[in-house]
Amino acid sequence: MDTKSSVHLDVIGVRIALESSLSSVLECVADTYWSFAAPPSLDDGSFVLGLDPIADGFRLRNSRGVTQAFKDEHSALLGTLERITQIVVGQLTAAGILAVHAAAAVHRGETIIMAGRSGSGKTTLVLGLLSRGLTLLSDELALIAKGDGMVLPYPRSIHVRPGTPELIPALAYLSSKPPRHLGGGIKWSVNSAALDRAIPGCMAGPAPLRHVLLLEPPAPGHRVAELVPVAPAVTVVELLRGAPAVAFGLGPVVRRLSEVVANCRCARLTPGPLAGSLDLVTQWLEQSDR
Repeated sequence: MDTKSSVHLDVIGVRIALESSLSSVLECVADTYWSFAAPPSLDDGSFVLGLDPIADGFRLRNSRGVTQAFKDEHSALLGTLERITQIVVGQLTAAGILAVHAAAAVHRGETIIMAGRSGSGKTTLVLGLLSRGLTLLSDELALIAKGDGMVLPYPRSIHVRPGTPELIPALAYLSSKPPRHLGGGIKWSVNSAALDRAIPGCMAGPAPLRHVLLLEPPAPGHRVAELVPVAPAVTVVELLRGAPAVAFGLGPVVRRLSEVVANCRCARLTPGPLAGSLDLVTQWLEQSDR
């Protein structure tokens, strides 16, 4: 008989419990949300998920009886991680916190968010910027608070693809670590404690949003990074693609993004080799200090 265990999370006030007999899934969820680990709670406000084996795969269920089926353990893991993100985004949206799929870092007390489609290099760029002295809020979701436009820390573990450790010397140790395949070519998961050991002092606190960088997918053979200013209206349209809150109503999200972007410097980066891209971004950030 399978023995069930559980993982309990408190993600910025959103309490989630996952129950399963699949130890590999529980371990991955616990590692991904390491910074949000919480003690078990009898709070009725918790979202309870259960992942169970069935005859032809696995079933993810919630406390309302809604289920989703997966054919294998790997897809069940990815589906569980996606469902947790959906719960978090939905609850934060209801609380007035706008979530944008973007990396977020702090430069001299101001937040820069970096948005782009999957594979555009957000994680590698933000890790490189940490090596240049910036500090990290998130590489997954930029959470913009209601009212003051502060971007909140969301220290979900960073999911690193092959090739990144060779570009970021502080993460070279990952090449000797066992892989954890998480979809999209992701190979390693690095929690905030491990990242802070590798790059001491790299974790940030809340900071106001002042810069938005739109990332183009890297072009084969593109040897020179290019950064050009972008109008706020164009920036809003681009950010909408990565705003999960759109599912809860387009109009309010457009208005909110328009408000926060109005006070930002916006640009588009076509990346080249990492060192050149980092030089260009840091120079752009420093121009705002003059």
